[in-house]
Amino acid sequence: MKKILFFFLLCLALNSSAQTISRSNLHKVEFYRWDAYLALHDTYYGNVTYKEGSGVTISRLTLSDGKYNMRVSNYGNINDFGIASERGATEGPAFWRGLALQISEYGPSYASKGLFTQGTTSKNNKVSQVYEFKAKDPQAFLNAFKTFLNENKEAIKDRWVNLSQFTVASLNGASHSVTITGENWSELERLRHALETNVKSYQKFLQDRGEVVDTRNYLVERIRHYNNARIKEGTTKD
Repeated sequence: MKKILFFFLLCLALNSSAQTISRSNLHKVEFYRWDAYLALHDTYYGNVTYKEGSGVTISRLTLSDGKYNMRVSNYGNINDFGIASERGATEGPAFWRGLALQISEYGPSYASKGLFTQGTTSKNNKVSQVYEFKAKDPQAFLNAFKTFLNENKEAIKDRWVNLSQFTVASLNGASHSVTITGENWSELERLRHALETNVKSYQKFLQDRGEVVDTRNYLVERIRHYNNARIKEGTTKD
């Protein structure tokens, strides 16, 4: 009981300063249905007003070990999440009926909460590598991760990097995920090589982060991003 209470309090401590939550759904969509699938989302998510800090992204899983190839993620502030404008009574049912015609199979859904983020979501960095893992000591990992990023500023630059904790469901027993953005797969491979060849920093990170079990990693390409700024600029189509 004491161990459970300690873990619960630790989670609260880690989450106390976090503001962003995210809910993701995986879909299998045949390639010849991609245009119709995206058009539905453009109509449903691209013509509304979001609450401050909220938005929706659609990403294509380009390199993964699963059969699902689309990920839809809703993100926003934990205290003010979602859409600010009103939808018509028939909009929701019509969207879900249309979506059911485009999706070959519905995959897992899960939710997470951001623990640490740095950098910006540059329009040039549309590809992300996601590392999912089970951390025995979340606080040790968080501390080691921050130090590692700080020691490798020159290689990482201003790219968006995020550490999140799964709060509802996950795949393969993962407790956390790290997402790092790049221009493309080869650019991310060059970054990984640069980080690993900074041997002293890399070895220190592996030593200080505590026990970690890697569960999977995969590559996604952002193809839609809906939020107030993107809609105003007309840049929702990545």
